Amino acid sequence: MFLTREVVVGDGSCTGGQISDGGTHAAYVAHVLSELATVTPTTPKLSDITVFPGNGVSGSVLGAATCFAPSDAGVCASCLLELQPLLFGSCSTWSVGYIEKDSVCAMGFRSG
Repeated sequence: MFLTREVVVGDGSCTGGQISDGGTHAAYVAHVLSELATVTPTTPKLSDITVFPGNGVSGSVLGAATCFAPSDAGVCASCLLELQPLLFGSCSTWSVGYIEKDSVCAMGFRSG
C-alpha cells in the first residue's frame, strides 16, 4: 500500500492467535469475509478485503481492508475504526492510511 498518510495505533499485542501462521491466517480471513457479508459500515462503504502474501512473522503485513472515501481523511478513518474490531479481534497492531490519488482508504493489519 502506497500511503500518503499513515497513522499506526494499537499496543502491538496479538493474543488471539488468529494470524499466527499462514494456515490460521487463511482461515481467519475466510471468517472475516463471511462476517463482512452481514455488516453494513457507515459511509463510506467497505469495498473489499485483500489478502497479501505473509508467513505470520512479527510485523509482516498480512492483509488490508479498503473503504471508498471522499477527500476527507477523517471520514476515511471513521469508516475503518468501525471495522477494526471485526477485522482484527484481539490483534491490535494496525494502521490507517489515506491514499489521496485514488480517494481510497486502506487499513493494513500485522501479526504481533
